[in-house]
Parts: sequence; C-alpha cells; structure tokens
Amino acid sequence: MRQVMPGAMTESNRLSVARDHTIASAYSVRGVPEATVSTPITWDEIGDVEPRQCTIATVPGRFAKLGDLHEGIDDAAYLLDTLLEWADRDGLD
Repeated sequence: MRQVMPGAMTESNRLSVARDHTIASAYSVRGVPEATVSTPITWDEIGDVEPRQCTIATVPGRFAKLGDLHEGIDDAAYLLDTLLEWADRDGLD
C-alpha cells in the first residue's frame, strides 16, 4: 500500500501482494521512485549497510567491487520443514 497524497486514501494493488504473486530475489529492483535494489550483504556489513543506499545507481559498482555475494546459494539445498512448521504454528497461509 502507498499513500498517494498526505491525508488522502491509501492505494493498494491486492493482486500484487496476494499469496504467490510476489517474488523476492537478489538484485531485483523495487518499483519505487528511488529504485532500491534487493542487495545481498555480508554478515560483517549488517550494522553498516543502509538499504535505501542500495539503488539501481549504486549496486552495479558494489557488484563490480565485491562480486556476486549471492553466488553459490544454490550449491546447498535445505529442507523447508522447519519454516513450514513455524508458519503452521503462527497460523500463516
């Protein structure tokens, strides 16, 4: 949801936030004016990286300097059983 004008009604595209209709992936650009980018970071960077600084203008340089921090993510497979149990426990659909 977003507020179009201060004090105005909020706008929501229910289809874009419905279950199984959104995708989260590394290096995906958000559909916002700032063009923020979903950016993998290292554990050492957690306290230092400001997500709003990861934009379509800044991430290519970061990628060139650090390489693909997401590389190798598919090298190890893990079961989702625990996550599914948590979702059931919390009543999530």
